[in-house]
Amino acid sequence: MFAGPPRAELAANLAIALTPRATDPNAGKAPQDPHIPRDPPTGYQSYYYFEGGVPTADNYRLHDWCKDHARNHLGGTMRPCQAVPEMSPFYIEFEEYFGGYNFGSGNAQLDFKDMKFDWACD
Repeated sequence: MFAGPPRAELAANLAIALTPRATDPNAGKAPQDPHIPRDPPTGYQSYYYFEGGVPTADNYRLHDWCKDHARNHLGGTMRPCQAVPEMSPFYIEFEEYFGGYNFGSGNAQLDFKDMKFDWACD
């Protein structure tokens, strides 16, 4: 759906709808970077892991529960371009063409509870 830029005319728009992530183990949890522990821990699980615990490109895997997760979403599992920013569970994450408007390469997170914004490029 978002394989390319949206139509250029001003009347172009893309509807935004919500679909629950029924299998997301991170729903209701504050995101946590696996390499930067938070105190106290939130029980947050990263969307990826390394087979056998060996961090190499060949061992990189996605958990089955996140394979169908849309990039634009409210809360749950975060997939930032760089490090996981400190956010509450009440955030929205969106990619560069969210709603049809390109804000630049990368993705962003907006925390509604603490009114924080984070953006990172690929």
